[in-house]
Amino acid sequence: MQPGVFDPTPVLRLVRGNASREQDVINMIERLVRDADTPVRRGRRLLAAGELEAARRHFHSLKGSLGNFGAQRSVWAAEALEQALSQDECQFEALLQAFAGELAATVTAAKAWLQSYHLGRSGAAPVLLPAAEFAKRRQLLDSLLAGSEIAALDVFNELAPQLEQWLAQERYQALQGAMEQLDFARARVLLSAD
Repeated sequence: MQPGVFDPTPVLRLVRGNASREQDVINMIERLVRDADTPVRRGRRLLAAGELEAARRHFHSLKGSLGNFGAQRSVWAAEALEQALSQDECQFEALLQAFAGELAATVTAAKAWLQSYHLGRSGAAPVLLPAAEFAKRRQLLDSLLAGSEIAALDVFNELAPQLEQWLAQERYQALQGAMEQLDFARARVLLSAD
């Protein structure tokens, strides 16, 4: 998990042993992934309409819901917007873009976490790609890492079971750690090292 991006462990710990409450948490994570950029679009609409107090309340409420999932970076970005709105600052676009970027990272991490969670619950063996397709997807991952694109997380999570078999254990763990820390330069070195 990426520190400050997404970590549902504390909230799941609170509901441990209660299957119904755990499912409620999983449903909230699924809603976060499904709604993806809805909070950004709603905030943008409120700002465009000049409804600054409603926009401030919107970003304030997002801090609580995102904070439940360890999305501290998204929380800080929402807080910056809330504070700017409280002080009647007029330049919101840069803050909104920063929030959109942090929220996108949170959603990507949540999506990967959900895939892992559901795979673990199903007990199904991961589907491995044919060698040629695996090579193409590794090249795509390398390209995304080179561009420091957050989409690299999705491709990495898709390839993780196969990368784990393909790489030595220590190297795979280092690669996984680099991806969790969003250290794409290090991840790229680990992926391409022979």
